[in-house]
Amino acid sequence: MAKIKKPEPFGAYIVAYCDGSCPKPNAPGGWGYVLLIGGRWFDNCGGEEVATNQTMEMLAALKAMRGIRAMGIARDQPVLVCSDSLYVVNGMMEWRRKWERNGFAKVKHVDLWKMLFKEHDEFDHLTFAWVRGHNGQYFNEMADKLAEKGRQRIG
Repeated sequence: MAKIKKPEPFGAYIVAYCDGSCPKPNAPGGWGYVLLIGGRWFDNCGGEEVATNQTMEMLAALKAMRGIRAMGIARDQPVLVCSDSLYVVNGMMEWRRKWERNGFAKVKHVDLWKMLFKEHDEFDHLTFAWVRGHNGQYFNEMADKLAEKGRQRIG
């Protein structure tokens, strides 16, 4: 495992780090997120009895966005969601329009994607960014540990 790096400062914008954990398909899975808001951080985690790694990565992003809204954050506040899942980041930033045009033909996890897109639309300025997993980035490592904690609560 990479050495944990000192956390970077966070400013007026909101940053969410999210991660999912499911070692094998159709097994217990977990999700976790860390929200950086106004110089403070908040976290949460949970799990599902039957999951896949992709569904847990998606659920982590969904729960993070819902967590931000539950805190009463204004919809015009800039938000950056960081995930180590290219599936989630590409789905949110690159593939959405194509999937919608094609009626979600051949897309897995359609219900979860639609929930993610609906939640995304509740924000005026929300973007996703990929971060390399298990690379020592402090809050990404924290989200990873939270996802594992959520999975262990279920399994």
